[in-house]
Amino acid sequence: MSHPTDFHTQLNSMSVLLHSFAFNLTKNTEDAKDLYQETAYRAITNMDKFRPGTNLKLGCLRL
Repeated sequence: MSHPTDFHTQLNSMSVLLHSFAFNLTKNTEDAKDLYQETAYRAITNMDKFRPGTNLKLGCLRL
């Protein structure tokens, strides 16, 4: 399991990418915000399943 601070740092560093990806999927600012929020929530609630050395970005984009 990764350290929670490291996980949150990685997640925060991807926020612009995740927002952009969500907007490209929805073509709507409010829907993109909702999708990003849901993705971040699911990532955080499943943080204990993340293994160091795996691709967090890919995992978030799949959520």
